[in-house]
Amino acid sequence: MTQVSVLMCTYNAGKYLVPAVQSILAQTLSDIELLIVDDGSTNKSIDLLSQLTDSRIHLHRQENKGKSRSLNFMIKRARGKYLVIQDADDLSIRHRLESLLNILSKDTSLAMVMSGHSLILDN
Repeated sequence: MTQVSVLMCTYNAGKYLVPAVQSILAQTLSDIELLIVDDGSTNKSIDLLSQLTDSRIHLHRQENKGKSRSLNFMIKRARGKYLVIQDADDLSIRHRLESLLNILSKDTSLAMVMSGHSLILDN
């Protein structure tokens, strides 16, 4: 069983998409899968995603159905013990997944953990 399934829904994420995906693939925790649903993008998002060759990426394209339906689609297909949501315009620091997993494994009473964020505007 895969340790963590990262779920990413994208719709016209543009210049943010590839860095968002790369920030997941560069995690210190390597036992992951990255499920990406392109939710009917009308830009070149699917072309950018198709160029990524990492075997941990599972890409699906669909007509625009919205984020909730896209997430439900990915949840049904996820193989990971844990689920993480990553937006297509977010970056994850290299140890994000490992840190979250360490917290969960130390306290079995927890059902969920969240990570903080920093807002980046214009670089």
